[in-house]
This record gives sequence, structure tokens and C-alpha cells, in this order.
Amino acid sequence: MGDNLDFEVLRDFIKFLYRNQDREIILLELLNIFDKKFGCSAAGAYLYENGSFLLKAKIRGHNPSDIKIFLNDVLDSHIAMKYKDEYCRPILMENNSYFISLGCSEKVYGVIIYNSVDNLSHTADLISLLAIQTVIALKENEHYKQTKVIEQLVEDFASSLDVIIYFPRFIQHLKQIINFEGLNITIPDPLCRDKLLVYGNNVNDPLETTSSSYQGNAPAWVISTGKPMLEEDVKTTKMFLGNVFSPESGIRCILCVPLISKGKVIGSLNIGSRIPDYYKERHINLLTEVAAKIGPNVENALIYQSMNNNLEQALYQLDQNFYATLNAFTYLLDRRDNVTKGHSLRVIKYSVTIAERMGIEGAELEQLRLGALLHDIGKIGIPDSILFKTNKLTDEEWKVMKTHPALGAEMLSKIKFLSSAVPVVLHHHERFDGTGYPHQLTGEEIPLAARIFSIADAFDAITSKRPYKDIQSLDNALSELKKCTGTQFCPTCIDAFLSITKSDLVKLYKECKNKLTFKNPFLIGQEFEKQKNLDTKLLGVPTANSLPVLLSS
Repeated sequence: MGDNLDFEVLRDFIKFLYRNQDREIILLELLNIFDKKFGCSAAGAYLYENGSFLLKAKIRGHNPSDIKIFLNDVLDSHIAMKYKDEYCRPILMENNSYFISLGCSEKVYGVIIYNSVDNLSHTADLISLLAIQTVIALKENEHYKQTKVIEQLVEDFASSLDVIIYFPRFIQHLKQIINFEGLNITIPDPLCRDKLLVYGNNVNDPLETTSSSYQGNAPAWVISTGKPMLEEDVKTTKMFLGNVFSPESGIRCILCVPLISKGKVIGSLNIGSRIPDYYKERHINLLTEVAAKIGPNVENALIYQSMNNNLEQALYQLDQNFYATLNAFTYLLDRRDNVTKGHSLRVIKYSVTIAERMGIEGAELEQLRLGALLHDIGKIGIPDSILFKTNKLTDEEWKVMKTHPALGAEMLSKIKFLSSAVPVVLHHHERFDGTGYPHQLTGEEIPLAARIFSIADAFDAITSKRPYKDIQSLDNALSELKKCTGTQFCPTCIDAFLSITKSDLVKLYKECKNKLTFKNPFLIGQEFEKQKNLDTKLLGVPTANSLPVLLSS
């Protein structure tokens, strides 16, 4: 084989490598050169992936089972080659078989096994050059893949601030470039100086969050020094008292690198393998690069998570204060108008029960609840001389009394988060036949919530004692409501009300007699007691899967 031919083979192969990135195609082309130029009777190309050699290309009668035992010794041979500069050189074995280690001082990428009836010692230099170019191509391919995966990892963190969304995807993508059986992120617990928060300790349950002692832990050392740490085998060369992975996980080799954002260490990214001494310098460099790229986005996510958790607690407390204020307001109205004491809570319960029979739910049901609660808020503007008068009102006094729906609606319309109650407050005295007030609306012109509430309001008025009348029986109340169907009340809403059994109506009335403190007034009786117990638990236990932000000094 002349020098010109050698040069031509090498030149054509290099040109081929520039056009192709796929590893399997590169290996197959190399084997084709071996077949056409060197007369190989059989050949196989293997790549080293996840701890074993996998056949990626072959020609002629190559049988992987024949060299299975040999492949187990290739890594040991590769380590020996590190000191003899024999990477990529063909080594003769028995039966005219050769193997070439496709590797460098950093890593073994694979191996070529080939058989030849001829002595190929005169082509060893050319074969070695071809193998070197193959290793360069495989290394570039791996670097390209790593770059794309790291870009994807950064995109994972940048795509959403919600840990629940991005963390499982992060694990999936990182496994494409680094093998691990355990992965987690640790940060100092801002609420407890001697604790670490460990996020994602179980790759099968990446949302799991636990805590660990700061003292004697590898991540704590990494966070304190800002340097990566490698424990080759925690069973034989254990350097730290604590273990970032649970003993039952079987993790033997642990690599921890610092997460850095804006020049500050905010935590550590930790991976573990069940294979002792698995991680090498290239893994440290690669994981450090990943941690550096995702550090700022991790910090943003932690800040978001902390803010979100604090906001949830603040909104919960605001919600409690909001309803407590409404309840106190209603309580004061009931105290001011003692003759209708408990009326507000009862009409809420009756209204909601009617609405539920009609299939109303969600926001529409909540608007009805709020409207029922605040329906008489306008009476604050009615003079006591009229509001508490025990005798029949004069025409002028009645005109003033009939302004309370409009007064209440005007008050609530100026408060955005109460404005949804306006339809009930403004129209709860309209009548289905158009003879009500304040706007004499007819039929379905009256908001549905107001039509429902008017029935609940009337039923409670009939069955409650007032200065100007006695309590009527349940049967008389139902008869009266039926009589007014189509004139005062909406027939559809009356049908829904009449579907409630007498025993259920009595039960609702009794539930509303339970004494309530200033809590959510929509929760009556036993429902309130359940909510009170839930409130205690919610206020006493922080969110399980929250990640508080790292507080830097």
C-alpha cells in the first residue's frame, strides 16, 4: 500500500467525518474502510455506554458472543494504555484478531474488533490515524450532544418557575449526558441554620423534599467552600458523617458541585452512582458546567417558590380576615336589628341549597353566597327611627325603607372584591310580575341569584317571629310560597325550593342556630367545625414541597 493511497484513504475519511455527526454511521464507514482497504474477514464496532460495551456496527461474520469475555477486560487494558500511549493502535490477539481502543486519557469511547487473514502490521500507522480521527469525531459528537442537552436543561429551568413542572424534565434530560441513580439539589434552610433542605432526593419521586443536618454533610462542605467534591466510594473511603443519599438507595459514588448565581453559592447539585469510583474528572467538569448554567434560574425558581408559598399563606390569612370582617359586619347588623337575629346566616343556607338543586356551582354559587350575606347592607343608611319602628310605616317612611337595596348596591359597587354581590343586593325585592322595587324588573330580567334569594328571604321571614307577626308553621309557609308562584316568585326557582324535604328544611334551620365565631360565615354548623380543624392544621404546618429562598447576607 503506497503513501499516496494511504493519504487518499485518510483524506476521504476526514472529509466524510465533516459531513456526518451520527456515531453509528461513522463507525460503519470505518469498518467499510477496513473491509475494502485491509481485507478484514470480520469486524465489529462497540461504544461504551452506561457501564457496558454495546455493538453499534459490524461487517461479515462478526459474532459478539465470541468476544464477550474479552470486552470485560477492555477497560483494564485502557487504563494500562494511559501510561503507554497506545490508544488507537491495533493490538494483535489470538487467531489473527486485533482490537483498537477508541479512547484518550479522558475517556474510553469504544473499541474496534477485527479479524484478518493477512498480517496488517504494515498498515498499523494508517489504522491508528483512522482510529484517532474516529475518536476526535466521537468526542466532538459527545461535546455537541452535551452542549445541546445543557441548552435544554437551561431551557427547562427557564420555561417555568414552577418546580413541579421543570424538575422531572431536568432529571430526564441530564441523564442523557451523565449516568446517575440519585440526584438532588440542596440549599441551606433559611429558617434553621444547622439544616439543609434536600430537594428531589428520590429520582422516582422528584417532588420529595426532606431536611438534613448541615454538619458533616458533603453538600454543606461544597456550599461553604464553593468547590466540587467527589466521594469515590462511601463504603470504603467515606469522608463525611452524613450522606446526601439515603443508605437504602445503594449509592456508592457521590459527586457534588456548587450552584452559583451572581457570584454567590446558593446550594449544591448532587448526583450519585451505585458503581464505586464511577465519576471522573470529566464528570466533575461537565456537572460543574451544568450547575453554572442553571444556577441563576434555580435561584429564580427558589425565590418564586418561596414568594409563592408566602403569598399563599398571606392570601389565606387575607381570606380569613376578609370573611371574618364580613361575618363581624353581619353580626353587627343582626345585633342592630335584633328582631331578625340570625336571619343572614339562615338565608345563606336556604339560598345555597336551592341553587345546588338547580345545578349552580363555582363562581356563580359564591356570588350568591356573598349576595345573600350582604343583602341588607344598605340598611346601615336607614335611620333608626324607621328601621326599628314597631308600628306600620307611613308612605314617606316606606319610601325611605325601599331605598336600602340601592344604598347597599352603591356601597358595594365601590369595593371591587365585593361587587359580585350587587345583583342580589340591588334586586332581592324585585317581583316576578314586575311590581317589586327598585326597578320593577319582570321575569328573567331579574338576575337568577336575586330570584333564588327572594324565595329564601321570604321563607325565613314567614317562619321567623317579627314584632308585627307571629311565626307560621312550615306547612303554611310552603303553601304561601306556592300561592305566590308566578307573581312574586320565579316558578323554576320555586320548583327547586319545593324539592327540598321538610325534614331537610328543619335540619338547615337547626344548623344555623349553632354559635359561630368570626370565621367564614358561609360554613354553617358541622361544616364550620370541620373547617376550623382544617384551618388549625393549615396554619400549623408549612407547605411540604415548598423550597424557601436562600437568604444571603
